[in-house]
Formats: sequence, C-alpha cells, structure tokens
Amino acid sequence: MRKAIILVICVICTLTFIGASCHPKRSPQQIAPPPPPVKIQEPEKKLEPKEEKKPIQEETIKQQNVPQEEPPYKQEPLSPTLGAAENMARDSLKLLEKGDVISAALTAERAIGIEPYCGYCYYALASIRAAQKMWKDVIPLSTSALQYFSSSDKRAAKAAYIRALAYYNTGERDRARADCEFALSIDPDLEAAKRLLSSIY
Repeated sequence: MRKAIILVICVICTLTFIGASCHPKRSPQQIAPPPPPVKIQEPEKKLEPKEEKKPIQEETIKQQNVPQEEPPYKQEPLSPTLGAAENMARDSLKLLEKGDVISAALTAERAIGIEPYCGYCYYALASIRAAQKMWKDVIPLSTSALQYFSSSDKRAAKAAYIRALAYYNTGERDRARADCEFALSIDPDLEAAKRLLSSIY
C-alpha cells in the first residue's frame, strides 16, 4: 500500500516536471516589445513656383519718363534788369503816342538788348512796327512777346491782337481770326480784337 502511494506521487511529480518543461515561463526580458507605431507619411505638398518679376521693358520706362509738353507761354525769369527794361518799353510806347516813331523804336530795341526775356519789350516794339505798317516784322516780334507772357496775362491778349492785325494785312485771315479769338478768350473786353474779328467774318 505504501509503495503504491509513493508510486503515484512519483508519477504526479514526473508529469508536473514535464509540463513545466514544455511551457517554460517567459521572463520579462524575453517578452518581445510591441511593434513601433507605423507613421503614415502625408503626401508632400508641391510648392508652386514663384512668379519671377519680369524686367521692365525699356519702352515702359520711356513712357513713364516722357516729358510733358511745354506750356505755350514761357514765364519771364526773375531778373534784376527786367523792371528797368519794362520801364523803357513803356517809355517807347509813350514816344509812339507823341508821334516820335524813330525814338520809340530805338528805345524798345534798347530795352530788348537789356533784357531779352522781357515779353512786354517785344510787345512794345511790335506795336511800333505795326504803326509803321511793317507787318512782316510784327509777326515774329508779337510771337516772341507771347512766348514770355502767361496765358492769363491781359498783355498777351494785346500781343495776340497785334499779330492778328499783321496776319490780316498779309492776307492770312484764318490765322488772324484764330488770334482774335484767342485774344478775346483772355480779355473779352478787348474792343480792337472784336472789331477786327467782325471785319474778318
């Protein structure tokens, strides 16, 4: 009986040992680590190429730098001799009223020599040449006067009338009419220009 019990215990121990050897316990070191998380790669964004700044064409630069047209009338530059020249021009017109045409012309010419940018000096000499009926001289002189008068100066209206009178007497009526209209646009009360314009029409 005792031998049978010992035999059973031996069989149980043997089976237990065999089971333990077939299923060994894994140590913490033997446990495989979890697989690393899979990174989902996002599609790369394609960078749009930057637009290159096109060089400005030379023609564009030229268009931007196109100088503006000069005004039709040049402003008289400030000059210390301008006042003296204008006074001489006034004296020449006074001499013309007195009938001393030669002295008037000489005085006006001297005034232009002192100050060649004096529009009133050219107007005075143009008026004297008109009194002498030297129409071919009147046109360039009155044109020079207009170059140095501003478009709002009533003296420009008188210079335009003097040139219109010269054009009228040389047979250029279209130019005479245009100058009369221009003179009246500056000074609507210029009676001499009104009379000449009515005679043209």
